[in-house]
Amino acid sequence: MEFTEIYTVFERINRKYWQKFLREKLLQLYFPLLYWIKTKAEEASISNIYFCSRDGYVLYRLWQMLKLDSISKAVYLPISRDAMRLYSAVFKDESEKTIYDILRQIDVRFTLKQEKDVLKILSKWTGSKINSLEEGINKLSTLAFRYKNYVQRIGLLDNNLQKAIFDLGWGGTVMYYLEKLVGKLPSTRFLYVGLRDSTPRSVLERAETFAFNPTTNTNLRLAIMEYLPVVEFVFSAPHGRFLRLDEKNNPIWDDIFSLTKEVLKLFIDELEKVVKEGLYQPFFRNISAEDAFFPLLEFARKKKLYDLKEWSKVALEINIDGRYFPFVPTFTKEDLFSRKKHIKKIMSKALWWNTLYIKGVEDQKEFESLLKEASLYKRVYAHNRFYFKLQWILVSISWRNFKRFIRSPLQTLKIVFLRVFR
Repeated sequence: MEFTEIYTVFERINRKYWQKFLREKLLQLYFPLLYWIKTKAEEASISNIYFCSRDGYVLYRLWQMLKLDSISKAVYLPISRDAMRLYSAVFKDESEKTIYDILRQIDVRFTLKQEKDVLKILSKWTGSKINSLEEGINKLSTLAFRYKNYVQRIGLLDNNLQKAIFDLGWGGTVMYYLEKLVGKLPSTRFLYVGLRDSTPRSVLERAETFAFNPTTNTNLRLAIMEYLPVVEFVFSAPHGRFLRLDEKNNPIWDDIFSLTKEVLKLFIDELEKVVKEGLYQPFFRNISAEDAFFPLLEFARKKKLYDLKEWSKVALEINIDGRYFPFVPTFTKEDLFSRKKHIKKIMSKALWWNTLYIKGVEDQKEFESLLKEASLYKRVYAHNRFYFKLQWILVSISWRNFKRFIRSPLQTLKIVFLRVFR
């Protein structure tokens, strides 16, 4: 695993910073969401609740810490969108070209220029040295069949069980591709934090959301989308994404950046203390999604230097080939003026969008002064709003919204207005 380029500070994490961050920014998010899940499970008499791996890890562990299995049995479901897309493609006996296209679609940033690139990706996901596309497809087919049997063994295909699956959400694609592989899941409802317009109807009609869906809470949806990687990070597991099951049905996880893993393990350790001390109780109740997300989103919006420094030490992989990207890229003072064009390009790819940390700078005023001198201040603290609104103007100009406008012009104009002028 490697960075596309190395733009992070390789230091030890500041444990006190992350402990304080969790207690001040995340308790108000985790526990109202967990309470909402518990309420939905009670209302529907759910027997098994499956927490999707990685994004559902924190909630799964909290469910265990609070001993909520008396309400519904919690199951940690090893799953990833990339694995499901690969499995669903080969299980339908589709062509080699389809596999090639699927690999490109999984990560638009990665261009497969040669067959050897495809074989390298297939080797990673199968855990075997793949020498031909045919060999890779056969190996994926075996893994897909194994996964389908596993899903049946853990009860997801049981008609007699009332089930729920929790995932963060956004496009509902994980469940869509899972059902392409194993068929429609019987007696199953989907619980999400939020779902976007692109969610397949087959998922949306069985889904409930905590924060937003395609027709509600537009303001909150836009705020979460603006800082999406930050939101996803605080729910992540201290292990990488799901790659495959081994012969004993044990999940094989991708690698994870060492400092990122350390932070996420610290979150769990700190949550165990919070539960033991009873500090979660004021938050384990019905709190609106807007209030639950406010501390985290307000933090992300302010982009304080002290925070940027600590977030420059963590990174996530966002490519199917496993390359890391930092949340906050790091540069020197000299870089600001000698590599300005390059810096802007890297900032636009940062997971915490349009941020940077200047190595050796500890004072907020000095940081902002340097940004102004390098003509980067507005990009960090003002232009991100403009670009974000412009993006939604372009998104709003679509065939789907044109058809929506014909059916309901006032409602469509309201949605577009809120997107752009919130």
